[in-house]
Amino acid sequence: MSTFLFTDIEGSTEKWEKFRTEMSEVLSRHDAIMREEIEKHGGLIIKHTGDGIFAIFEDGDPLGCALTLQRTFSREDWGKIGELRVRIGLHAGIAEKRGKDYFGPVINRTARVMGTAWGGQIVLTHEVKQTAKLPEGAILQDLGAHLLKDLCEPQQLLGLVHPGMSIREFPPPRSLSSCPNNLPIQTTPFLGREEELGKITELLKNPSCRLVTLIGPGGIGKTRLALQAAAEEIERFTHGVYFIALDPLSSADFLVAAIAEALKFSFYSREDEKLQLLNFLREKTLLLILDNFEHLVAGAGMLSELLHAAPDVKILVTSRELLNLRGEWIVQIGGMDVPDGERIDVEGFSAVQLFFHNAQRIHSGVEFSDEDKRYVVRICQLVGGLPLGIEIASSWLRSLSCREIAQEMEKNIDFLATTMRDIPERHRSLRAVFDYSWDLLQEREREVMRKLSVFLGGFSRAAAEFVSGTSLSVLASLVDKSLLRHHVSGRYEMLDVLRKYVLEKLGKRTEEKGQVFDLYCQYYADFLDGQTSELFKGKEKEVVEKIREESENVRAAWNYAVEHRKLQEIDKLLHSFSVFHDIQGQFQEGKKALERAEEILKTVSEESNEYLIYGKVLARIGNFNARMGSYKEAEALLEKSIHISKKFDEKREMAQSLMTLGRMHALLGDYEKAKKYCNESLQINRSIDNKIGISSSLNALGVIHYYVGEYDDAQKLLLENLTLSEQIGYLKGISSSFTNTGLVAYQLDRYDEAEELLKKSLELDKKVGDKMGIANILNNLGLVYKMKDDFENAKKYYSEALDIRREIGDRMGISIALNNLGNLGGRALSFDDALAYHQEAHSVRRDIGDKVGVSQSLNNLANVLDAAGRHREAKESYYEALMTAVDTGEGFIIQESLVGISESLIKEKKLKQSMRILVFLQGYRKADEDLQQRIKELIDKLEPDLPPHDITEIQNEVRDKTLDDIVGEIIGQLME
Repeated sequence: MSTFLFTDIEGSTEKWEKFRTEMSEVLSRHDAIMREEIEKHGGLIIKHTGDGIFAIFEDGDPLGCALTLQRTFSREDWGKIGELRVRIGLHAGIAEKRGKDYFGPVINRTARVMGTAWGGQIVLTHEVKQTAKLPEGAILQDLGAHLLKDLCEPQQLLGLVHPGMSIREFPPPRSLSSCPNNLPIQTTPFLGREEELGKITELLKNPSCRLVTLIGPGGIGKTRLALQAAAEEIERFTHGVYFIALDPLSSADFLVAAIAEALKFSFYSREDEKLQLLNFLREKTLLLILDNFEHLVAGAGMLSELLHAAPDVKILVTSRELLNLRGEWIVQIGGMDVPDGERIDVEGFSAVQLFFHNAQRIHSGVEFSDEDKRYVVRICQLVGGLPLGIEIASSWLRSLSCREIAQEMEKNIDFLATTMRDIPERHRSLRAVFDYSWDLLQEREREVMRKLSVFLGGFSRAAAEFVSGTSLSVLASLVDKSLLRHHVSGRYEMLDVLRKYVLEKLGKRTEEKGQVFDLYCQYYADFLDGQTSELFKGKEKEVVEKIREESENVRAAWNYAVEHRKLQEIDKLLHSFSVFHDIQGQFQEGKKALERAEEILKTVSEESNEYLIYGKVLARIGNFNARMGSYKEAEALLEKSIHISKKFDEKREMAQSLMTLGRMHALLGDYEKAKKYCNESLQINRSIDNKIGISSSLNALGVIHYYVGEYDDAQKLLLENLTLSEQIGYLKGISSSFTNTGLVAYQLDRYDEAEELLKKSLELDKKVGDKMGIANILNNLGLVYKMKDDFENAKKYYSEALDIRREIGDRMGISIALNNLGNLGGRALSFDDALAYHQEAHSVRRDIGDKVGVSQSLNNLANVLDAAGRHREAKESYYEALMTAVDTGEGFIIQESLVGISESLIKEKKLKQSMRILVFLQGYRKADEDLQQRIKELIDKLEPDLPPHDITEIQNEVRDKTLDDIVGEIIGQLME
């Protein structure tokens, strides 16, 4: 158990206002004294808190430190500002450590204990008395039990007094107990909600704000927030803060009596009771908290009368529905902070902290594994951060694991129920909470709610009107009743756990359910069909953003269309649905979704129009397969889709599939086929004036010419693409032109130019949100930095590219990034790490059937093995790379393998065999410049060790040899 100490300077705000210059010097001296004495007494300052400090004593002498601090501050000459009085509070317990800071109820209570102290006073708890030594000559005064501002159980407070203290008598502690109030004690600490609490307290401080309404659905925590805000600001209300629970009231007619009872005001005559209450309040400065007002809104006018009669009274209301009064200030209350995804670093999220706190209360000492934390996050997500839902869910830890709780919640809303007797009946289950709100609705509102329950992740006004036939006034009413939230973006949202409750009600109306889901599917089919036309105008960024916003609804509409064989809707959804998944890098998800459509379409008649839809689906599945490196499956699907497109004379589809095939063959090193397919695609796109298609085909052809070293042709094609893309505002086309022109500059050793072009491209692809494009550019920037000998930046960009490739499941891209990282072995990476990267790259390329990539990976692996001094393994890898490259006919990799083999032969002192390979390659015209330089360096290294006549003999022997001859000799030697 640790002892925690908080301090604060009394009246610091006024001192800063009067003595700004002097206070800077005073605070520096204050901090120095604090630091010196806390360290001297065995403590540690955790952080500064405005004009105070927060410290911890694991052992040491906390009470001796507190006493020394007070005596030192009272003796110090503080100059013009006069005396400096410090408040000190101490409490002991176990807190949660995160990094260098501490969190939890014990820390919060320590701060509250300090808040009760006066300047010059030391206040502590019995927990400190039991664990810390009392300074000699000091005594402890019993200050009584006090309700602190955290509203938890009253705390017994003690005051430390010593003859050496300049002030030894103080007024009663500044607790809630010293202020008139009837605030109920809370069984749970106040966690999170700093932003909402700040808004409410600021409104309570605002003289022009007299009526504040906290609006939100049941169980969201409105009452707890109202109580905490009132506790924080209680000193502002001379005559007190009073809580009035309205849920027992059946009518607004009883409102006056309820307020009077809370104030302990007795009616004194037969005069109108409301008038008596207003006269009583007329001269009072107080705060009334009216809790759960939603069923009394018809009588809200009485609040206006009260505020008019009593100018110093303020009212804080909690309600599921707005009061709609003039002068009403509204604070919308949402769920507690919930993490996204499946995070386990969840300490900063209040929803998770509430779950953990309740878990400790129910099962003391419970610990959570990383898997448990993922399920806790899921539990909090399922209830949308609803505190009531979290408290009920956590109560099941007595008998279920976190995993089992989450699974039960996903099955049934009725699981979230409790038998706790101290919870109001209407809060004992989420169903009871929602039933209460449902019963307050009009029938038209219920109908609209049922129809809106089909939406996932929110919806637009247009979508709501199309699917539910609602009006703006009904939507506004549902917002006012906290059943919908209206975001500043214009979208509406229903709490997901509430949506499931309402969806159950829709499920009981079979005919209505069918009609609603048909309209839902139709709306999103038309929506995506409209986005397709925008895609053909090159507006990827706008389209992706619109679809991303509706992604959950789009997926649900797609699944509904497939399950119910709505072929017209599938056709409308298909193109934009596929492009969205492609740009997002969601290849596996996109493929699986399309394969479900393929399954129902493969039985349609080849003569029907539905068969063309089948062909379109095959083309897009083929594209996803190509993206993931499944080339054989991709080729078969794309060729079948081309056949179907020709049958129906669907030129746009045909051109797209041809270009996909061309790009795929370029990656596999079959450049002639690649050129053929992309040229066909370009001709078709020109014939139908498909400008986006023309741009894509030009870009693809430019890349292929770049691959084979035809840089002039590549630049011409890329420039034509850039000009066209700029004319039509096609961002992806502009980005691709910059990227590939940058690669040409890279090959021509113009590295600064390459870097500039690639960074322009990266900026554009980030705007579009094209993950595949971003990964490509990051990889290419890595190549540029490597050539500039900036290996750390090269590693950084390669690693970022690899992370994206893994995220989107791009197996070819993963292998490329792995190879590039492996090539940094001995520079920014250890040889062991480099080998691991190359081995994984080799495995991936073998799995996807990329034979060219396999041989390249083997060469890269051999290079690292050789650099690491593992020469025998390196030689074996070079030979294996050669054999694989011979099968594919990839000339460049064959040459690379031969150079590697020649280097291995030098290490084995087989100098003539090595020279034979090198002399041949030196005269081989198809070797690129970098390889030729490497060959020349090796020959120069060998020449001094070989007699001139041996070199002449070798030159004569290889003069008429072909590459196949040399390869055959090497393989023959290997076989011997």
